[in-house]
Amino acid sequence: MIKISDVDEVGFKEKTQSEDSKEESVEWNYKDLVKIKGIGEERARDLGRIYKTKEELIKALKENKVPLRNDIVKILKNYFKI
Repeated sequence: MIKISDVDEVGFKEKTQSEDSKEESVEWNYKDLVKIKGIGEERARDLGRIYKTKEELIKALKENKVPLRNDIVKILKNYFKI
């Protein structure tokens, strides 16, 4: 429930410290993908920009909607056991 004091004059709820920390914990560390043979730093960074969570990436892999070469998609599917 939003209190009147939580809403600024424009009508948007201001973020609190605890909400910011929750958002940070939801984001994944895409740098773990660099450890996979065939996935470099730049490609891992691109995946981190496109998919904000690991679950989003896994969902896209299952639906074959990852905009990468087939061999890279196959490596990622094997890594996530899809």
